[in-house]
Amino acid sequence: MARSAIARGCLLALLGSLPAQADEAASHTAARVSLEASGYHDTDHVDVATPTVAVGLSDPVGGWSIEASYLVDAVSAASVDIVSSASSHWTERRHVGAGSVRYKPHDVGFEVGGGVSREPDYLALAAGGALTWDMLEKNLTGMVGLSYGDETAGRTGTSFAAFSQRFTKLGPRAGFTLVVDPATVLEVVGELSLERGDQSKPYRYVPLFGRTVAARIGPGTSADVVNVVLDGKSREMLPLARNRYALTARLSRRFPASTLRLEERLYSDDWGLDASTTDLRYIVDLTRSAFVWPHLRVHLQSPVAFWQRAYLNQAATPGEPPVPPPIRTGDRELGPLRTFTAGGGLRWRFAGDSSIWSVTLQGDVVFTKYLDALYISDRMAFFGAVSLEAALD
Repeated sequence: MARSAIARGCLLALLGSLPAQADEAASHTAARVSLEASGYHDTDHVDVATPTVAVGLSDPVGGWSIEASYLVDAVSAASVDIVSSASSHWTERRHVGAGSVRYKPHDVGFEVGGGVSREPDYLALAAGGALTWDMLEKNLTGMVGLSYGDETAGRTGTSFAAFSQRFTKLGPRAGFTLVVDPATVLEVVGELSLERGDQSKPYRYVPLFGRTVAARIGPGTSADVVNVVLDGKSREMLPLARNRYALTARLSRRFPASTLRLEERLYSDDWGLDASTTDLRYIVDLTRSAFVWPHLRVHLQSPVAFWQRAYLNQAATPGEPPVPPPIRTGDRELGPLRTFTAGGGLRWRFAGDSSIWSVTLQGDVVFTKYLDALYISDRMAFFGAVSLEAALD
């Protein structure tokens, strides 16, 4: 989540609400400003450019911090699912703003935050918070939190009053962070997401086939072939409720000149989708002010229970208008897939007058294999980012 003038206004309001601090405490207040430019390109003809700006204020002695960010996604896409719906390409911009406040003066603390995401045909609002508390001489920290999201999807050029689909998300979570030993930290978080409403994409249409034709439609069949042999198309229709469950464990281990970070996330939902995501980073110190890391990630998932590569036309008599099944999707991300990511990064910190500057470079190559989807069998994607950050005393 992120935001422009709204975010800056929220930040100033929060700053204005803070009580005056003594001169000694004020001397510990630090500011942080960061600028990032990132880009994405894949072999399915999707390009995204994202500039981001973030600001923050913090006082470790007082135990508080305030952060705000704003980004713009400039998207240009001519992916195969867009072309299959008789559209050549589309471009749009997404504006995202977010802000948060943390306060933990002693053993108990809290965090609250919120954000907004706006596109020509989409609006998302989100808010949430968490409570933390230290135990066992700060070797164990507990956490409980709750988030809420409200999203509305429509059609470009049409007001929400004329056409819109709304769904909401309620997300309780709980977890803990354990200092296993002076060099090892373990974090475990369990999350539940209760989603209600219509998540179907207004622009996504699902092809329907006769039984004989459907048996001949294999994975990766091109849009040209599909559009010749289909009986018709029907707009995507997803279930109006979805319960998601996730358990994430993160282990960080410090060695004399390096740090290992390993994360495992297990996911399941009542649509029948199960997934496992493993993420590994090994951060190596080059000097006291520079370090590099390789990055590996593996994501494996099964399809939703109602997934079909070729949905059957339910019409009883040939020649009648096509009749779709009540639940159907053309979203290949709900089908069976395997994703493998490899990349790395470099971070260099250098001191200036009353400041510490850092430059970060990172890049990833992502390969996704779609095991049972129309139009596409695999996709190669490339992501890169460069950021500049200044910590000011």
